[in-house]
Amino acid sequence: MNLLIAAATQAEIAPLLAHLQPYRVAGKENSYKKKSLKVRICITGVGSVPTTYRLVREISAFRPDLAIQAGIAGCFSREVPLGSLYRVSTDRFADLGAEQGDMLLDVFDLGLLDKDEPPFADKKLPASVPEFPVIREQQEAEAITVNMVSGHPATIGRLQDKYAPLLESMEGAAFHYVCLLESVNFVQVRTVSNYVAQRDKTQWDIPLAVQALNSWLIECLEKI
Repeated sequence: MNLLIAAATQAEIAPLLAHLQPYRVAGKENSYKKKSLKVRICITGVGSVPTTYRLVREISAFRPDLAIQAGIAGCFSREVPLGSLYRVSTDRFADLGAEQGDMLLDVFDLGLLDKDEPPFADKKLPASVPEFPVIREQQEAEAITVNMVSGHPATIGRLQDKYAPLLESMEGAAFHYVCLLESVNFVQVRTVSNYVAQRDKTQWDIPLAVQALNSWLIECLEKI
């Protein structure tokens, strides 16, 4: 089995990389092998554009049977504990479009795309149905992808009113978009590092989110 694990930054999956070191393939950067499982790591960089570019290159070269995007995310609900892990069921490009007064118009509202034009389904980018129980059994969440992390009450309110998302990232929709068009089975997994609010990093817990994410990733490797 060929498994591609993508992350925006190396820091988000540093514990996983340490775990994989004994299985590193000599002379091949970011490649690991454990019995019949071949793992390729793709550090995409932050944002949709670098994510799209690097994913297309990796998928073309490696042809994974499964791709996992692993990362941290902001959460719109303060009822969700920091460190919570979710499997993203759908993602969207939430700030691709235009503003009209206080209204946010996406590319579908503007008539630039049909709501079901592949790879979209009813304006969303749906994830694959996971084959493995360790993935399938995780709680689901709908997410949005933005170019600029939301930190102004008006912006947050518009996004919540229009999309009702739980999670926000800067790469998820690009990952879904590429994998859907390349016919690759995939899953996006996110842990909550902060709440979507006015920026105050003293209220974030990135170490907790990274620990929870990597504990799951290591467990996932053992079970698939």
